[in-house]
Amino acid sequence: METTKEVGLNTLASFIIGVPGEILKTIKETIKFAKRLNPTYAQFTLCTPFPGTRLFELAKDKGLLITKDWRRYTTVEPIMNIPGISTEQLRKLFNGAYIGFYLRPRYMLSGLINQRFFLSKKVFSGVLEHYRKSRV
Repeated sequence: METTKEVGLNTLASFIIGVPGEILKTIKETIKFAKRLNPTYAQFTLCTPFPGTRLFELAKDKGLLITKDWRRYTTVEPIMNIPGISTEQLRKLFNGAYIGFYLRPRYMLSGLINQRFFLSKKVFSGVLEHYRKSRV
C-alpha cells in the first residue's frame, strides 16, 4: 500500500462483513484492518447470498435468510441472520465502518493535503446521509 502512495496511485480496498460464522470480534478486526491498511478509499459490503450461489443454498438450508425479496439484495442491507449478531448490530457495524474510516482525522488531513477532500466531498456527504437515514 505504501508503494502505491509513493508513486501517486489511489487505491480501493473492499471488505465484506457479516459472513456466516463471523463474530463481533472478527468484524471489528476487519474494520481496524481497513484503517491500518489505509487505502485511498474503502468499500464495505454486507455478505449477501445471491440466488444461484452456493452461499444462497447454504443460507436457505440453514434457515439464515431474512428475506427472499431480491430487491433488497443490495450488499448494504442485512439479508442473513448471523448467529450471535443481531441485524441491528450488523447495521451499526456496517455504518460505523464507513463513518470510522472516512471521518478519521488522519484520513481527512491527508485528504486536505492531497486535495482529495474536495474530490471526495460527495463521498463524505453520501456516507453521512446514509448514516442519518439508517438511524431513523
